Amino acid sequence: MLEPTPWSTWVGPLAVLIVYGIGGLGLGGLFLFAVYRWIAHRRAEALARAAESREPSLEPGSISLCGTVETDDETPALTLTLLEAGSEWQSKNSWHHAWKESERKLTTQPFTLRLSSGEAVRVLPDDKVIYVDTLEASLFNATTRERKATLIHGERARVDGVLSKRPTERSAGVYRAGEAPLPEVRAGLTERLQVVVGGLADRHQIWARWYRSAALYLGIALAAIHLGICHEYHLLTFTGHVVDADVVGHHSYTTTSEKELQSHYIVKVSYKDERGQMQAASDEVSLDAYNAVVRGELRWMPFLVAPAFPSVHVPGTEPGLSRFGALSVCVFSAFVLLMFRHQRRQKTPWYEQHRVMEEGTGKLADNVSPAAPAAPAAPAAPAAPAAP
Repeated sequence: MLEPTPWSTWVGPLAVLIVYGIGGLGLGGLFLFAVYRWIAHRRAEALARAAESREPSLEPGSISLCGTVETDDETPALTLTLLEAGSEWQSKNSWHHAWKESERKLTTQPFTLRLSSGEAVRVLPDDKVIYVDTLEASLFNATTRERKATLIHGERARVDGVLSKRPTERSAGVYRAGEAPLPEVRAGLTERLQVVVGGLADRHQIWARWYRSAALYLGIALAAIHLGICHEYHLLTFTGHVVDADVVGHHSYTTTSEKELQSHYIVKVSYKDERGQMQAASDEVSLDAYNAVVRGELRWMPFLVAPAFPSVHVPGTEPGLSRFGALSVCVFSAFVLLMFRHQRRQKTPWYEQHRVMEEGTGKLADNVSPAAPAAPAAPAAPAAPAAP
């Protein structure tokens, strides 16, 4: 029996890989990941708000505390400075720019965290502290800029670390005569000290909203592929029925594609459906099958049809996906994946990136001024507290 499947239709493992591998497991897995991260950040937000609304007992060990920063003098408790080099280029009718980190400086000094209960703890940050705050532009000069984040007296902050009631050498001598030493919070043996201005709940809320939107758009992308491009393939896969169709006619035509002529070979068939009613169909077949029909050697051929939808059919015994449909699934899936990665990177705040890299449209001078805060598109700084 001649293979009736035309060159423009893909069948077998390749079609399965594209539909259920790339369009199914690929995009479907990304959709499930977005849903999982959305739920995880919602739960983390609720836990963070609950933790920030109550004061834990000051017992030695890992602890999370929220309070007001009190410094010993006018010097900020933490100062993070990022020096960045900029570049700009023109693409078609628009300008683009990029900022890349060239140097990073972090200065720390001990400070007191005053809790809402009136109690206080002494915080001892080291040079590996995870500092989460807003970067503001403090200097801009042609293709270089400087951005800073400072933890100053009176700011609200959350501190995660290890509590100890035994004073260390670093804190010795900082208390006035007659004052009892305060409990200390510092980094543990395996845990880094984390200082978050404003608390963690808002960060989790931002990511929860982003992943919720991402899950929505990924769901729309999945529907576009499986209810649009591949819906006939699914119908033939799960409901398809092979019938012996009698050949009742044939014709051919030619199209031009990329300055090349493409010939298409059409056969017309008729068959009885499951209810015994005659149905007519026409579809493209291979050149060998068409020549056999023309010579009168092939008077019938198998057709795979969807009983509930007589207009859905392919010649042969396997469901097929057109080349255009297959390429559309591949290109569309790759586009969605790259957009997800790009948008997630753009949304990632500086403190969750390992190195500053910010891109945008327009010239450097049009997007940054010395007095204005820098745009928080996709910067980076000390190590990420938690990779979303």
